[in-house]
Amino acid sequence: MHVFINNKLIVKKIVILCSGMMMAGSLTVASAEEADLPKRTEPLRVCADPGNMPMSNDKGEGYSNKIANIIAEGMGTSVSYFYRPYLNRGLTRQTFDNNECDILMDMTPDDERMITTMPLFKSTFVLVYRNNQGINISSLDDPKLLNDYKVGVFQHSAIRTVLQEHGMKRENTHVRTIAHDADLRPERQPHMDVQNMLDGQLDVAALWGPMAGWYKTMKHAPIEIVPVNRMDDRTPMEFPLAIGMKRGAKELKAKIEAVMLKEKDRIKQVFVEYGVPLVQCDECVVSGDIPSHGPYQPVARHADIPPQSDVATLPARIDEALKQGATLEGELFNAVIARDNPRIEYVLKRGAKIDARDQDGQTPLMVAVKSGDLSIINGLLTYKANPDLQDHDGWTAAMYGVRSNEPKIFRLLGKFKADFNKVNKDGLTALALAIVDNKANAAVAMLDNRANPDMAMGEAKYNAMMLAVKKGNLQMVQTLLQYKANPNAKNTAGLTPLMIAAFDNQDMMVSLLLKSGADPALKDSIGKTALKMAEENQAEKTVGLLKAQTSL
Repeated sequence: MHVFINNKLIVKKIVILCSGMMMAGSLTVASAEEADLPKRTEPLRVCADPGNMPMSNDKGEGYSNKIANIIAEGMGTSVSYFYRPYLNRGLTRQTFDNNECDILMDMTPDDERMITTMPLFKSTFVLVYRNNQGINISSLDDPKLLNDYKVGVFQHSAIRTVLQEHGMKRENTHVRTIAHDADLRPERQPHMDVQNMLDGQLDVAALWGPMAGWYKTMKHAPIEIVPVNRMDDRTPMEFPLAIGMKRGAKELKAKIEAVMLKEKDRIKQVFVEYGVPLVQCDECVVSGDIPSHGPYQPVARHADIPPQSDVATLPARIDEALKQGATLEGELFNAVIARDNPRIEYVLKRGAKIDARDQDGQTPLMVAVKSGDLSIINGLLTYKANPDLQDHDGWTAAMYGVRSNEPKIFRLLGKFKADFNKVNKDGLTALALAIVDNKANAAVAMLDNRANPDMAMGEAKYNAMMLAVKKGNLQMVQTLLQYKANPNAKNTAGLTPLMIAAFDNQDMMVSLLLKSGADPALKDSIGKTALKMAEENQAEKTVGLLKAQTSL
């Protein structure tokens, strides 16, 4: 799994690497003729991240680079690369749609933007610490983990969310943010949390397993690696990964899968050399020894769910309910609350209105989103539930979904063209609610699905970045900048994000905004600059930064 690295400054780089150069000194593989596989006359074009080791880099040193080369060799051809950071918006648009490459490595099999091969392998998030420090963690509820240890996490990762849900102190969490130049400055890559732990800056690193395995096997670091995939029953911590290609490329998919199966032993050897923690996976080409969690069942949320209705008994049950004064719409709400798929579908077919309202103006879709049940949400949307309806307080289904911080909900709503830019009676969008409540996963999923980061809200015309600056959320501001938010937007009083940060003496925020194009010369509605505001508030740190900037 790529922990994606954003890169605004890098110029498009295309590097052609022949297969022989990339695999020099490694095991030989049967030719396409020997394997009885169809030969490919042109190079296999691979899109890869230029700076995200141990997965890939622009020198071809990552395990994904090596595996791509094995596949190309198995097809009787070489590899050509189009290097493009994975986190930048429009991943498939700027790769497949622009015809820059044939495949993307390390894609989840359920990615709806493309077709994917069978899963190649499955790995897990891990906790990593030095093996000579007396640390021994066997649970995410370990009091020392939650209260004492300094723990490094990546900005947008499932393990960060899970640790927060288990009660980790915010002040003990050291967040590695998305870097814009990780290929040019390798010290900014996510794997560096392991190095920081080795250097004593952290006690524990919580990150994607392959990054830790690379340190242990190839760098011989004295570390203990603890898989966490079986430590939480609600949020998945293990993921299968596959190779993606543009929709319709079925012939290419078949050829690649044939090579994957033919060369599975050699592919597994690459994983072993890089120390990739391999989880048991029957559906994967390469399986491992780490026990799999199996299906994740949110026990606490679903323990009280009754069995699904017997379709044969539904007509009589619903008829009896209607005789007793119930309505089809009321039965629809009851079925959604019970998460009873057969009953939901039955009453809809009987004529229940999909967008019925309860006493608060909520719709069945809103109720489903609050429950977090993706199958119910998907079913209602498929039956053409309107995701943009608002209740009596102006809340949409998306707004109700923010609390869960589950990105799949927002991707699903986005698939059905939900408008994430609607405002409630408080003048806030769902994105704004996510920022106020520090729900980064929800925010990023909405930004990926047409949420406008520059939406001016309410009479004061604050936008998402202004709210994030006011909250002091440096990581969220950086994320919004990566999604092209305007650092020079003004609210009704003429305040910019820079002015807000300067007044509050947020020196790191001011530095980030200045580097991202914020203009220190702008003035508010009464003629004050960010520097003037900082001086009036005796914000000494930001005064120094702004004076240095204006003197350039």
